[in-house]
Amino acid sequence: MEPDLRRQRDLLYRRAYDQRMQGDAPAALLTLEELERLHPRFSRLFQERGLCHVQLKQAPEAIDALVRAVNLNPALPVSWNMLAGLFRMTRQEKEQRNAEAHIVTLAKQPPDVVTANALFEDGDLTEAETLIRGFLARHGHHIEAMRLLARIGVERDAYQDAQLLFEGVLDLEPQYHAARYDYAQLLIKRHLHAPALEQTRLLLQT
Repeated sequence: MEPDLRRQRDLLYRRAYDQRMQGDAPAALLTLEELERLHPRFSRLFQERGLCHVQLKQAPEAIDALVRAVNLNPALPVSWNMLAGLFRMTRQEKEQRNAEAHIVTLAKQPPDVVTANALFEDGDLTEAETLIRGFLARHGHHIEAMRLLARIGVERDAYQDAQLLFEGVLDLEPQYHAARYDYAQLLIKRHLHAPALEQTRLLLQT
């Protein structure tokens, strides 16, 4: 993302956050409308919108906004925690269990990996890469961190580096189907159709 666009996005987001924290959720919602017009796929704007509706005691609207947030960006612990509570309150047991399962999954990951994934999903590639490279430098092989770095490589068209990382992930964890899917997609991008077909066959077997 261009620095000016990101600065604009972050200023609007911060304004909405400050307005909510000052107890003025209606003003925050207006700011978020402007933010959505300019950055419609920014997941944290929907998280913030959900929190505004919680402040206004509007559960259906809060659920709708928070679901949009996690659909755009599954690495948002605040949204999942809030959804679990809202689903419990509205007696949506299946949805509550799903939210709680995501909370458990995220809790198993190191905070740096969760944060880097969230940054990646919002298009903040440089920040995500810096964070995840630092994590890997300190902790060595970690399959989630390696997969994320590979996905960043794909976004940056560093296909060979990404391929090596995906292969390393699958050597460590052959049953990591999401990483295998990513790997197959990359092989297609590289026009390596025979190995891509083999990876697809392995996925279909599951």
